Amino acid sequence: MSPIKRVLARVMVICALSGALGTAAADPVTYLLTQGSWTQGGEVTGSFTGEDLNGDGFIDLSFGEVFDYQITFSGNSVIPAFTHTFSELLFFRYTVGSTGFRPSFPLYSLGSGYFYDADDYLVGLPDLSRASLSSEDARVTPIAEVGEPGSIGLLVFALLALAVVRSGLLSRHFGPHRLATVAQ
Repeated sequence: MSPIKRVLARVMVICALSGALGTAAADPVTYLLTQGSWTQGGEVTGSFTGEDLNGDGFIDLSFGEVFDYQITFSGNSVIPAFTHTFSELLFFRYTVGSTGFRPSFPLYSLGSGYFYDADDYLVGLPDLSRASLSSEDARVTPIAEVGEPGSIGLLVFALLALAVVRSGLLSRHFGPHRLATVAQ
């Protein structure tokens, strides 16, 4: 195979790969979740994993965009310690990119006889006969930022183009002397 055909074949392969990378979906992101300052003490800690599959700017349980969830309330003098898992999550809608719950992050889970209502700052019994209030917003922090998928493909293409130009293949095969020959 001639050098020009090899270069063109490589360019086509790299373009195909960069196009595939550019259209790849972002992976789900895991977020840490904390909420403290509860009356009588205690702290909620946990995490959730989700992805905005429909591109509406939210990770929403009702659209199947939450893949994992677990929180633990450490307990206090009114409410004992409890843990909720994904199967106990009843409502969840997180605004992608926000740093906290209220008003952008309605979350409600119920299990072990107790509920956790992040955006209303409550943990307690469902009948509210025993409850504890928080004076702070729940905080959300992504564990790993997700880069724009298309950036990888563009970077690969740019590096390949730079390598071809620096190697001199273009000037050897498409230089002025070649163009003059073709024009005759």
